[in-house]
Amino acid sequence: MTAQEMLGIARRRRGRLVATVVALTVAASVGVLGAAPAEATDARCTQSNAIDCGVIYNTSGVDVRIATNFHPTYSADVGTISGVTATLPGNRNSNIFKDSNGRFYDWDAVYVPPSSCLYMKVGPGLGTTLDYRNTRTYGVWYKVNNLGANVRALRSC
Repeated sequence: MTAQEMLGIARRRRGRLVATVVALTVAASVGVLGAAPAEATDARCTQSNAIDCGVIYNTSGVDVRIATNFHPTYSADVGTISGVTATLPGNRNSNIFKDSNGRFYDWDAVYVPPSSCLYMKVGPGLGTTLDYRNTRTYGVWYKVNNLGANVRALRSC
């Protein structure tokens, strides 16, 4: 066998090894992190533990309207909803709501009434601050990403 043929065999083996390592890494990641959260077109969580599935914490002390199935209309963050809606009491989280099969909902939006401001933390570890200022004369739905949110305040502005 020539040196060139041996080099070709070694490259093919290395290519298969890299492909195997990548496949195993992806499989392990999915196993640890779970499947992707439900899309904005599915009102329910696809994960049994509801991690990364639109859980909304309401630490504001006032009731907040929440909804599934957000659709951007006015911008990427402001739109309409077509799914389940609920009033989330103050100092509670959205896991108090389940469907008839006991599955959690994938909450995608919060409602901000006219001339109101909503202050919340979102994203990984709920570390990113958002301050939605609705200066309109009508209420609007604001998007919540699949990592969830912590509503800290809802007040007139």
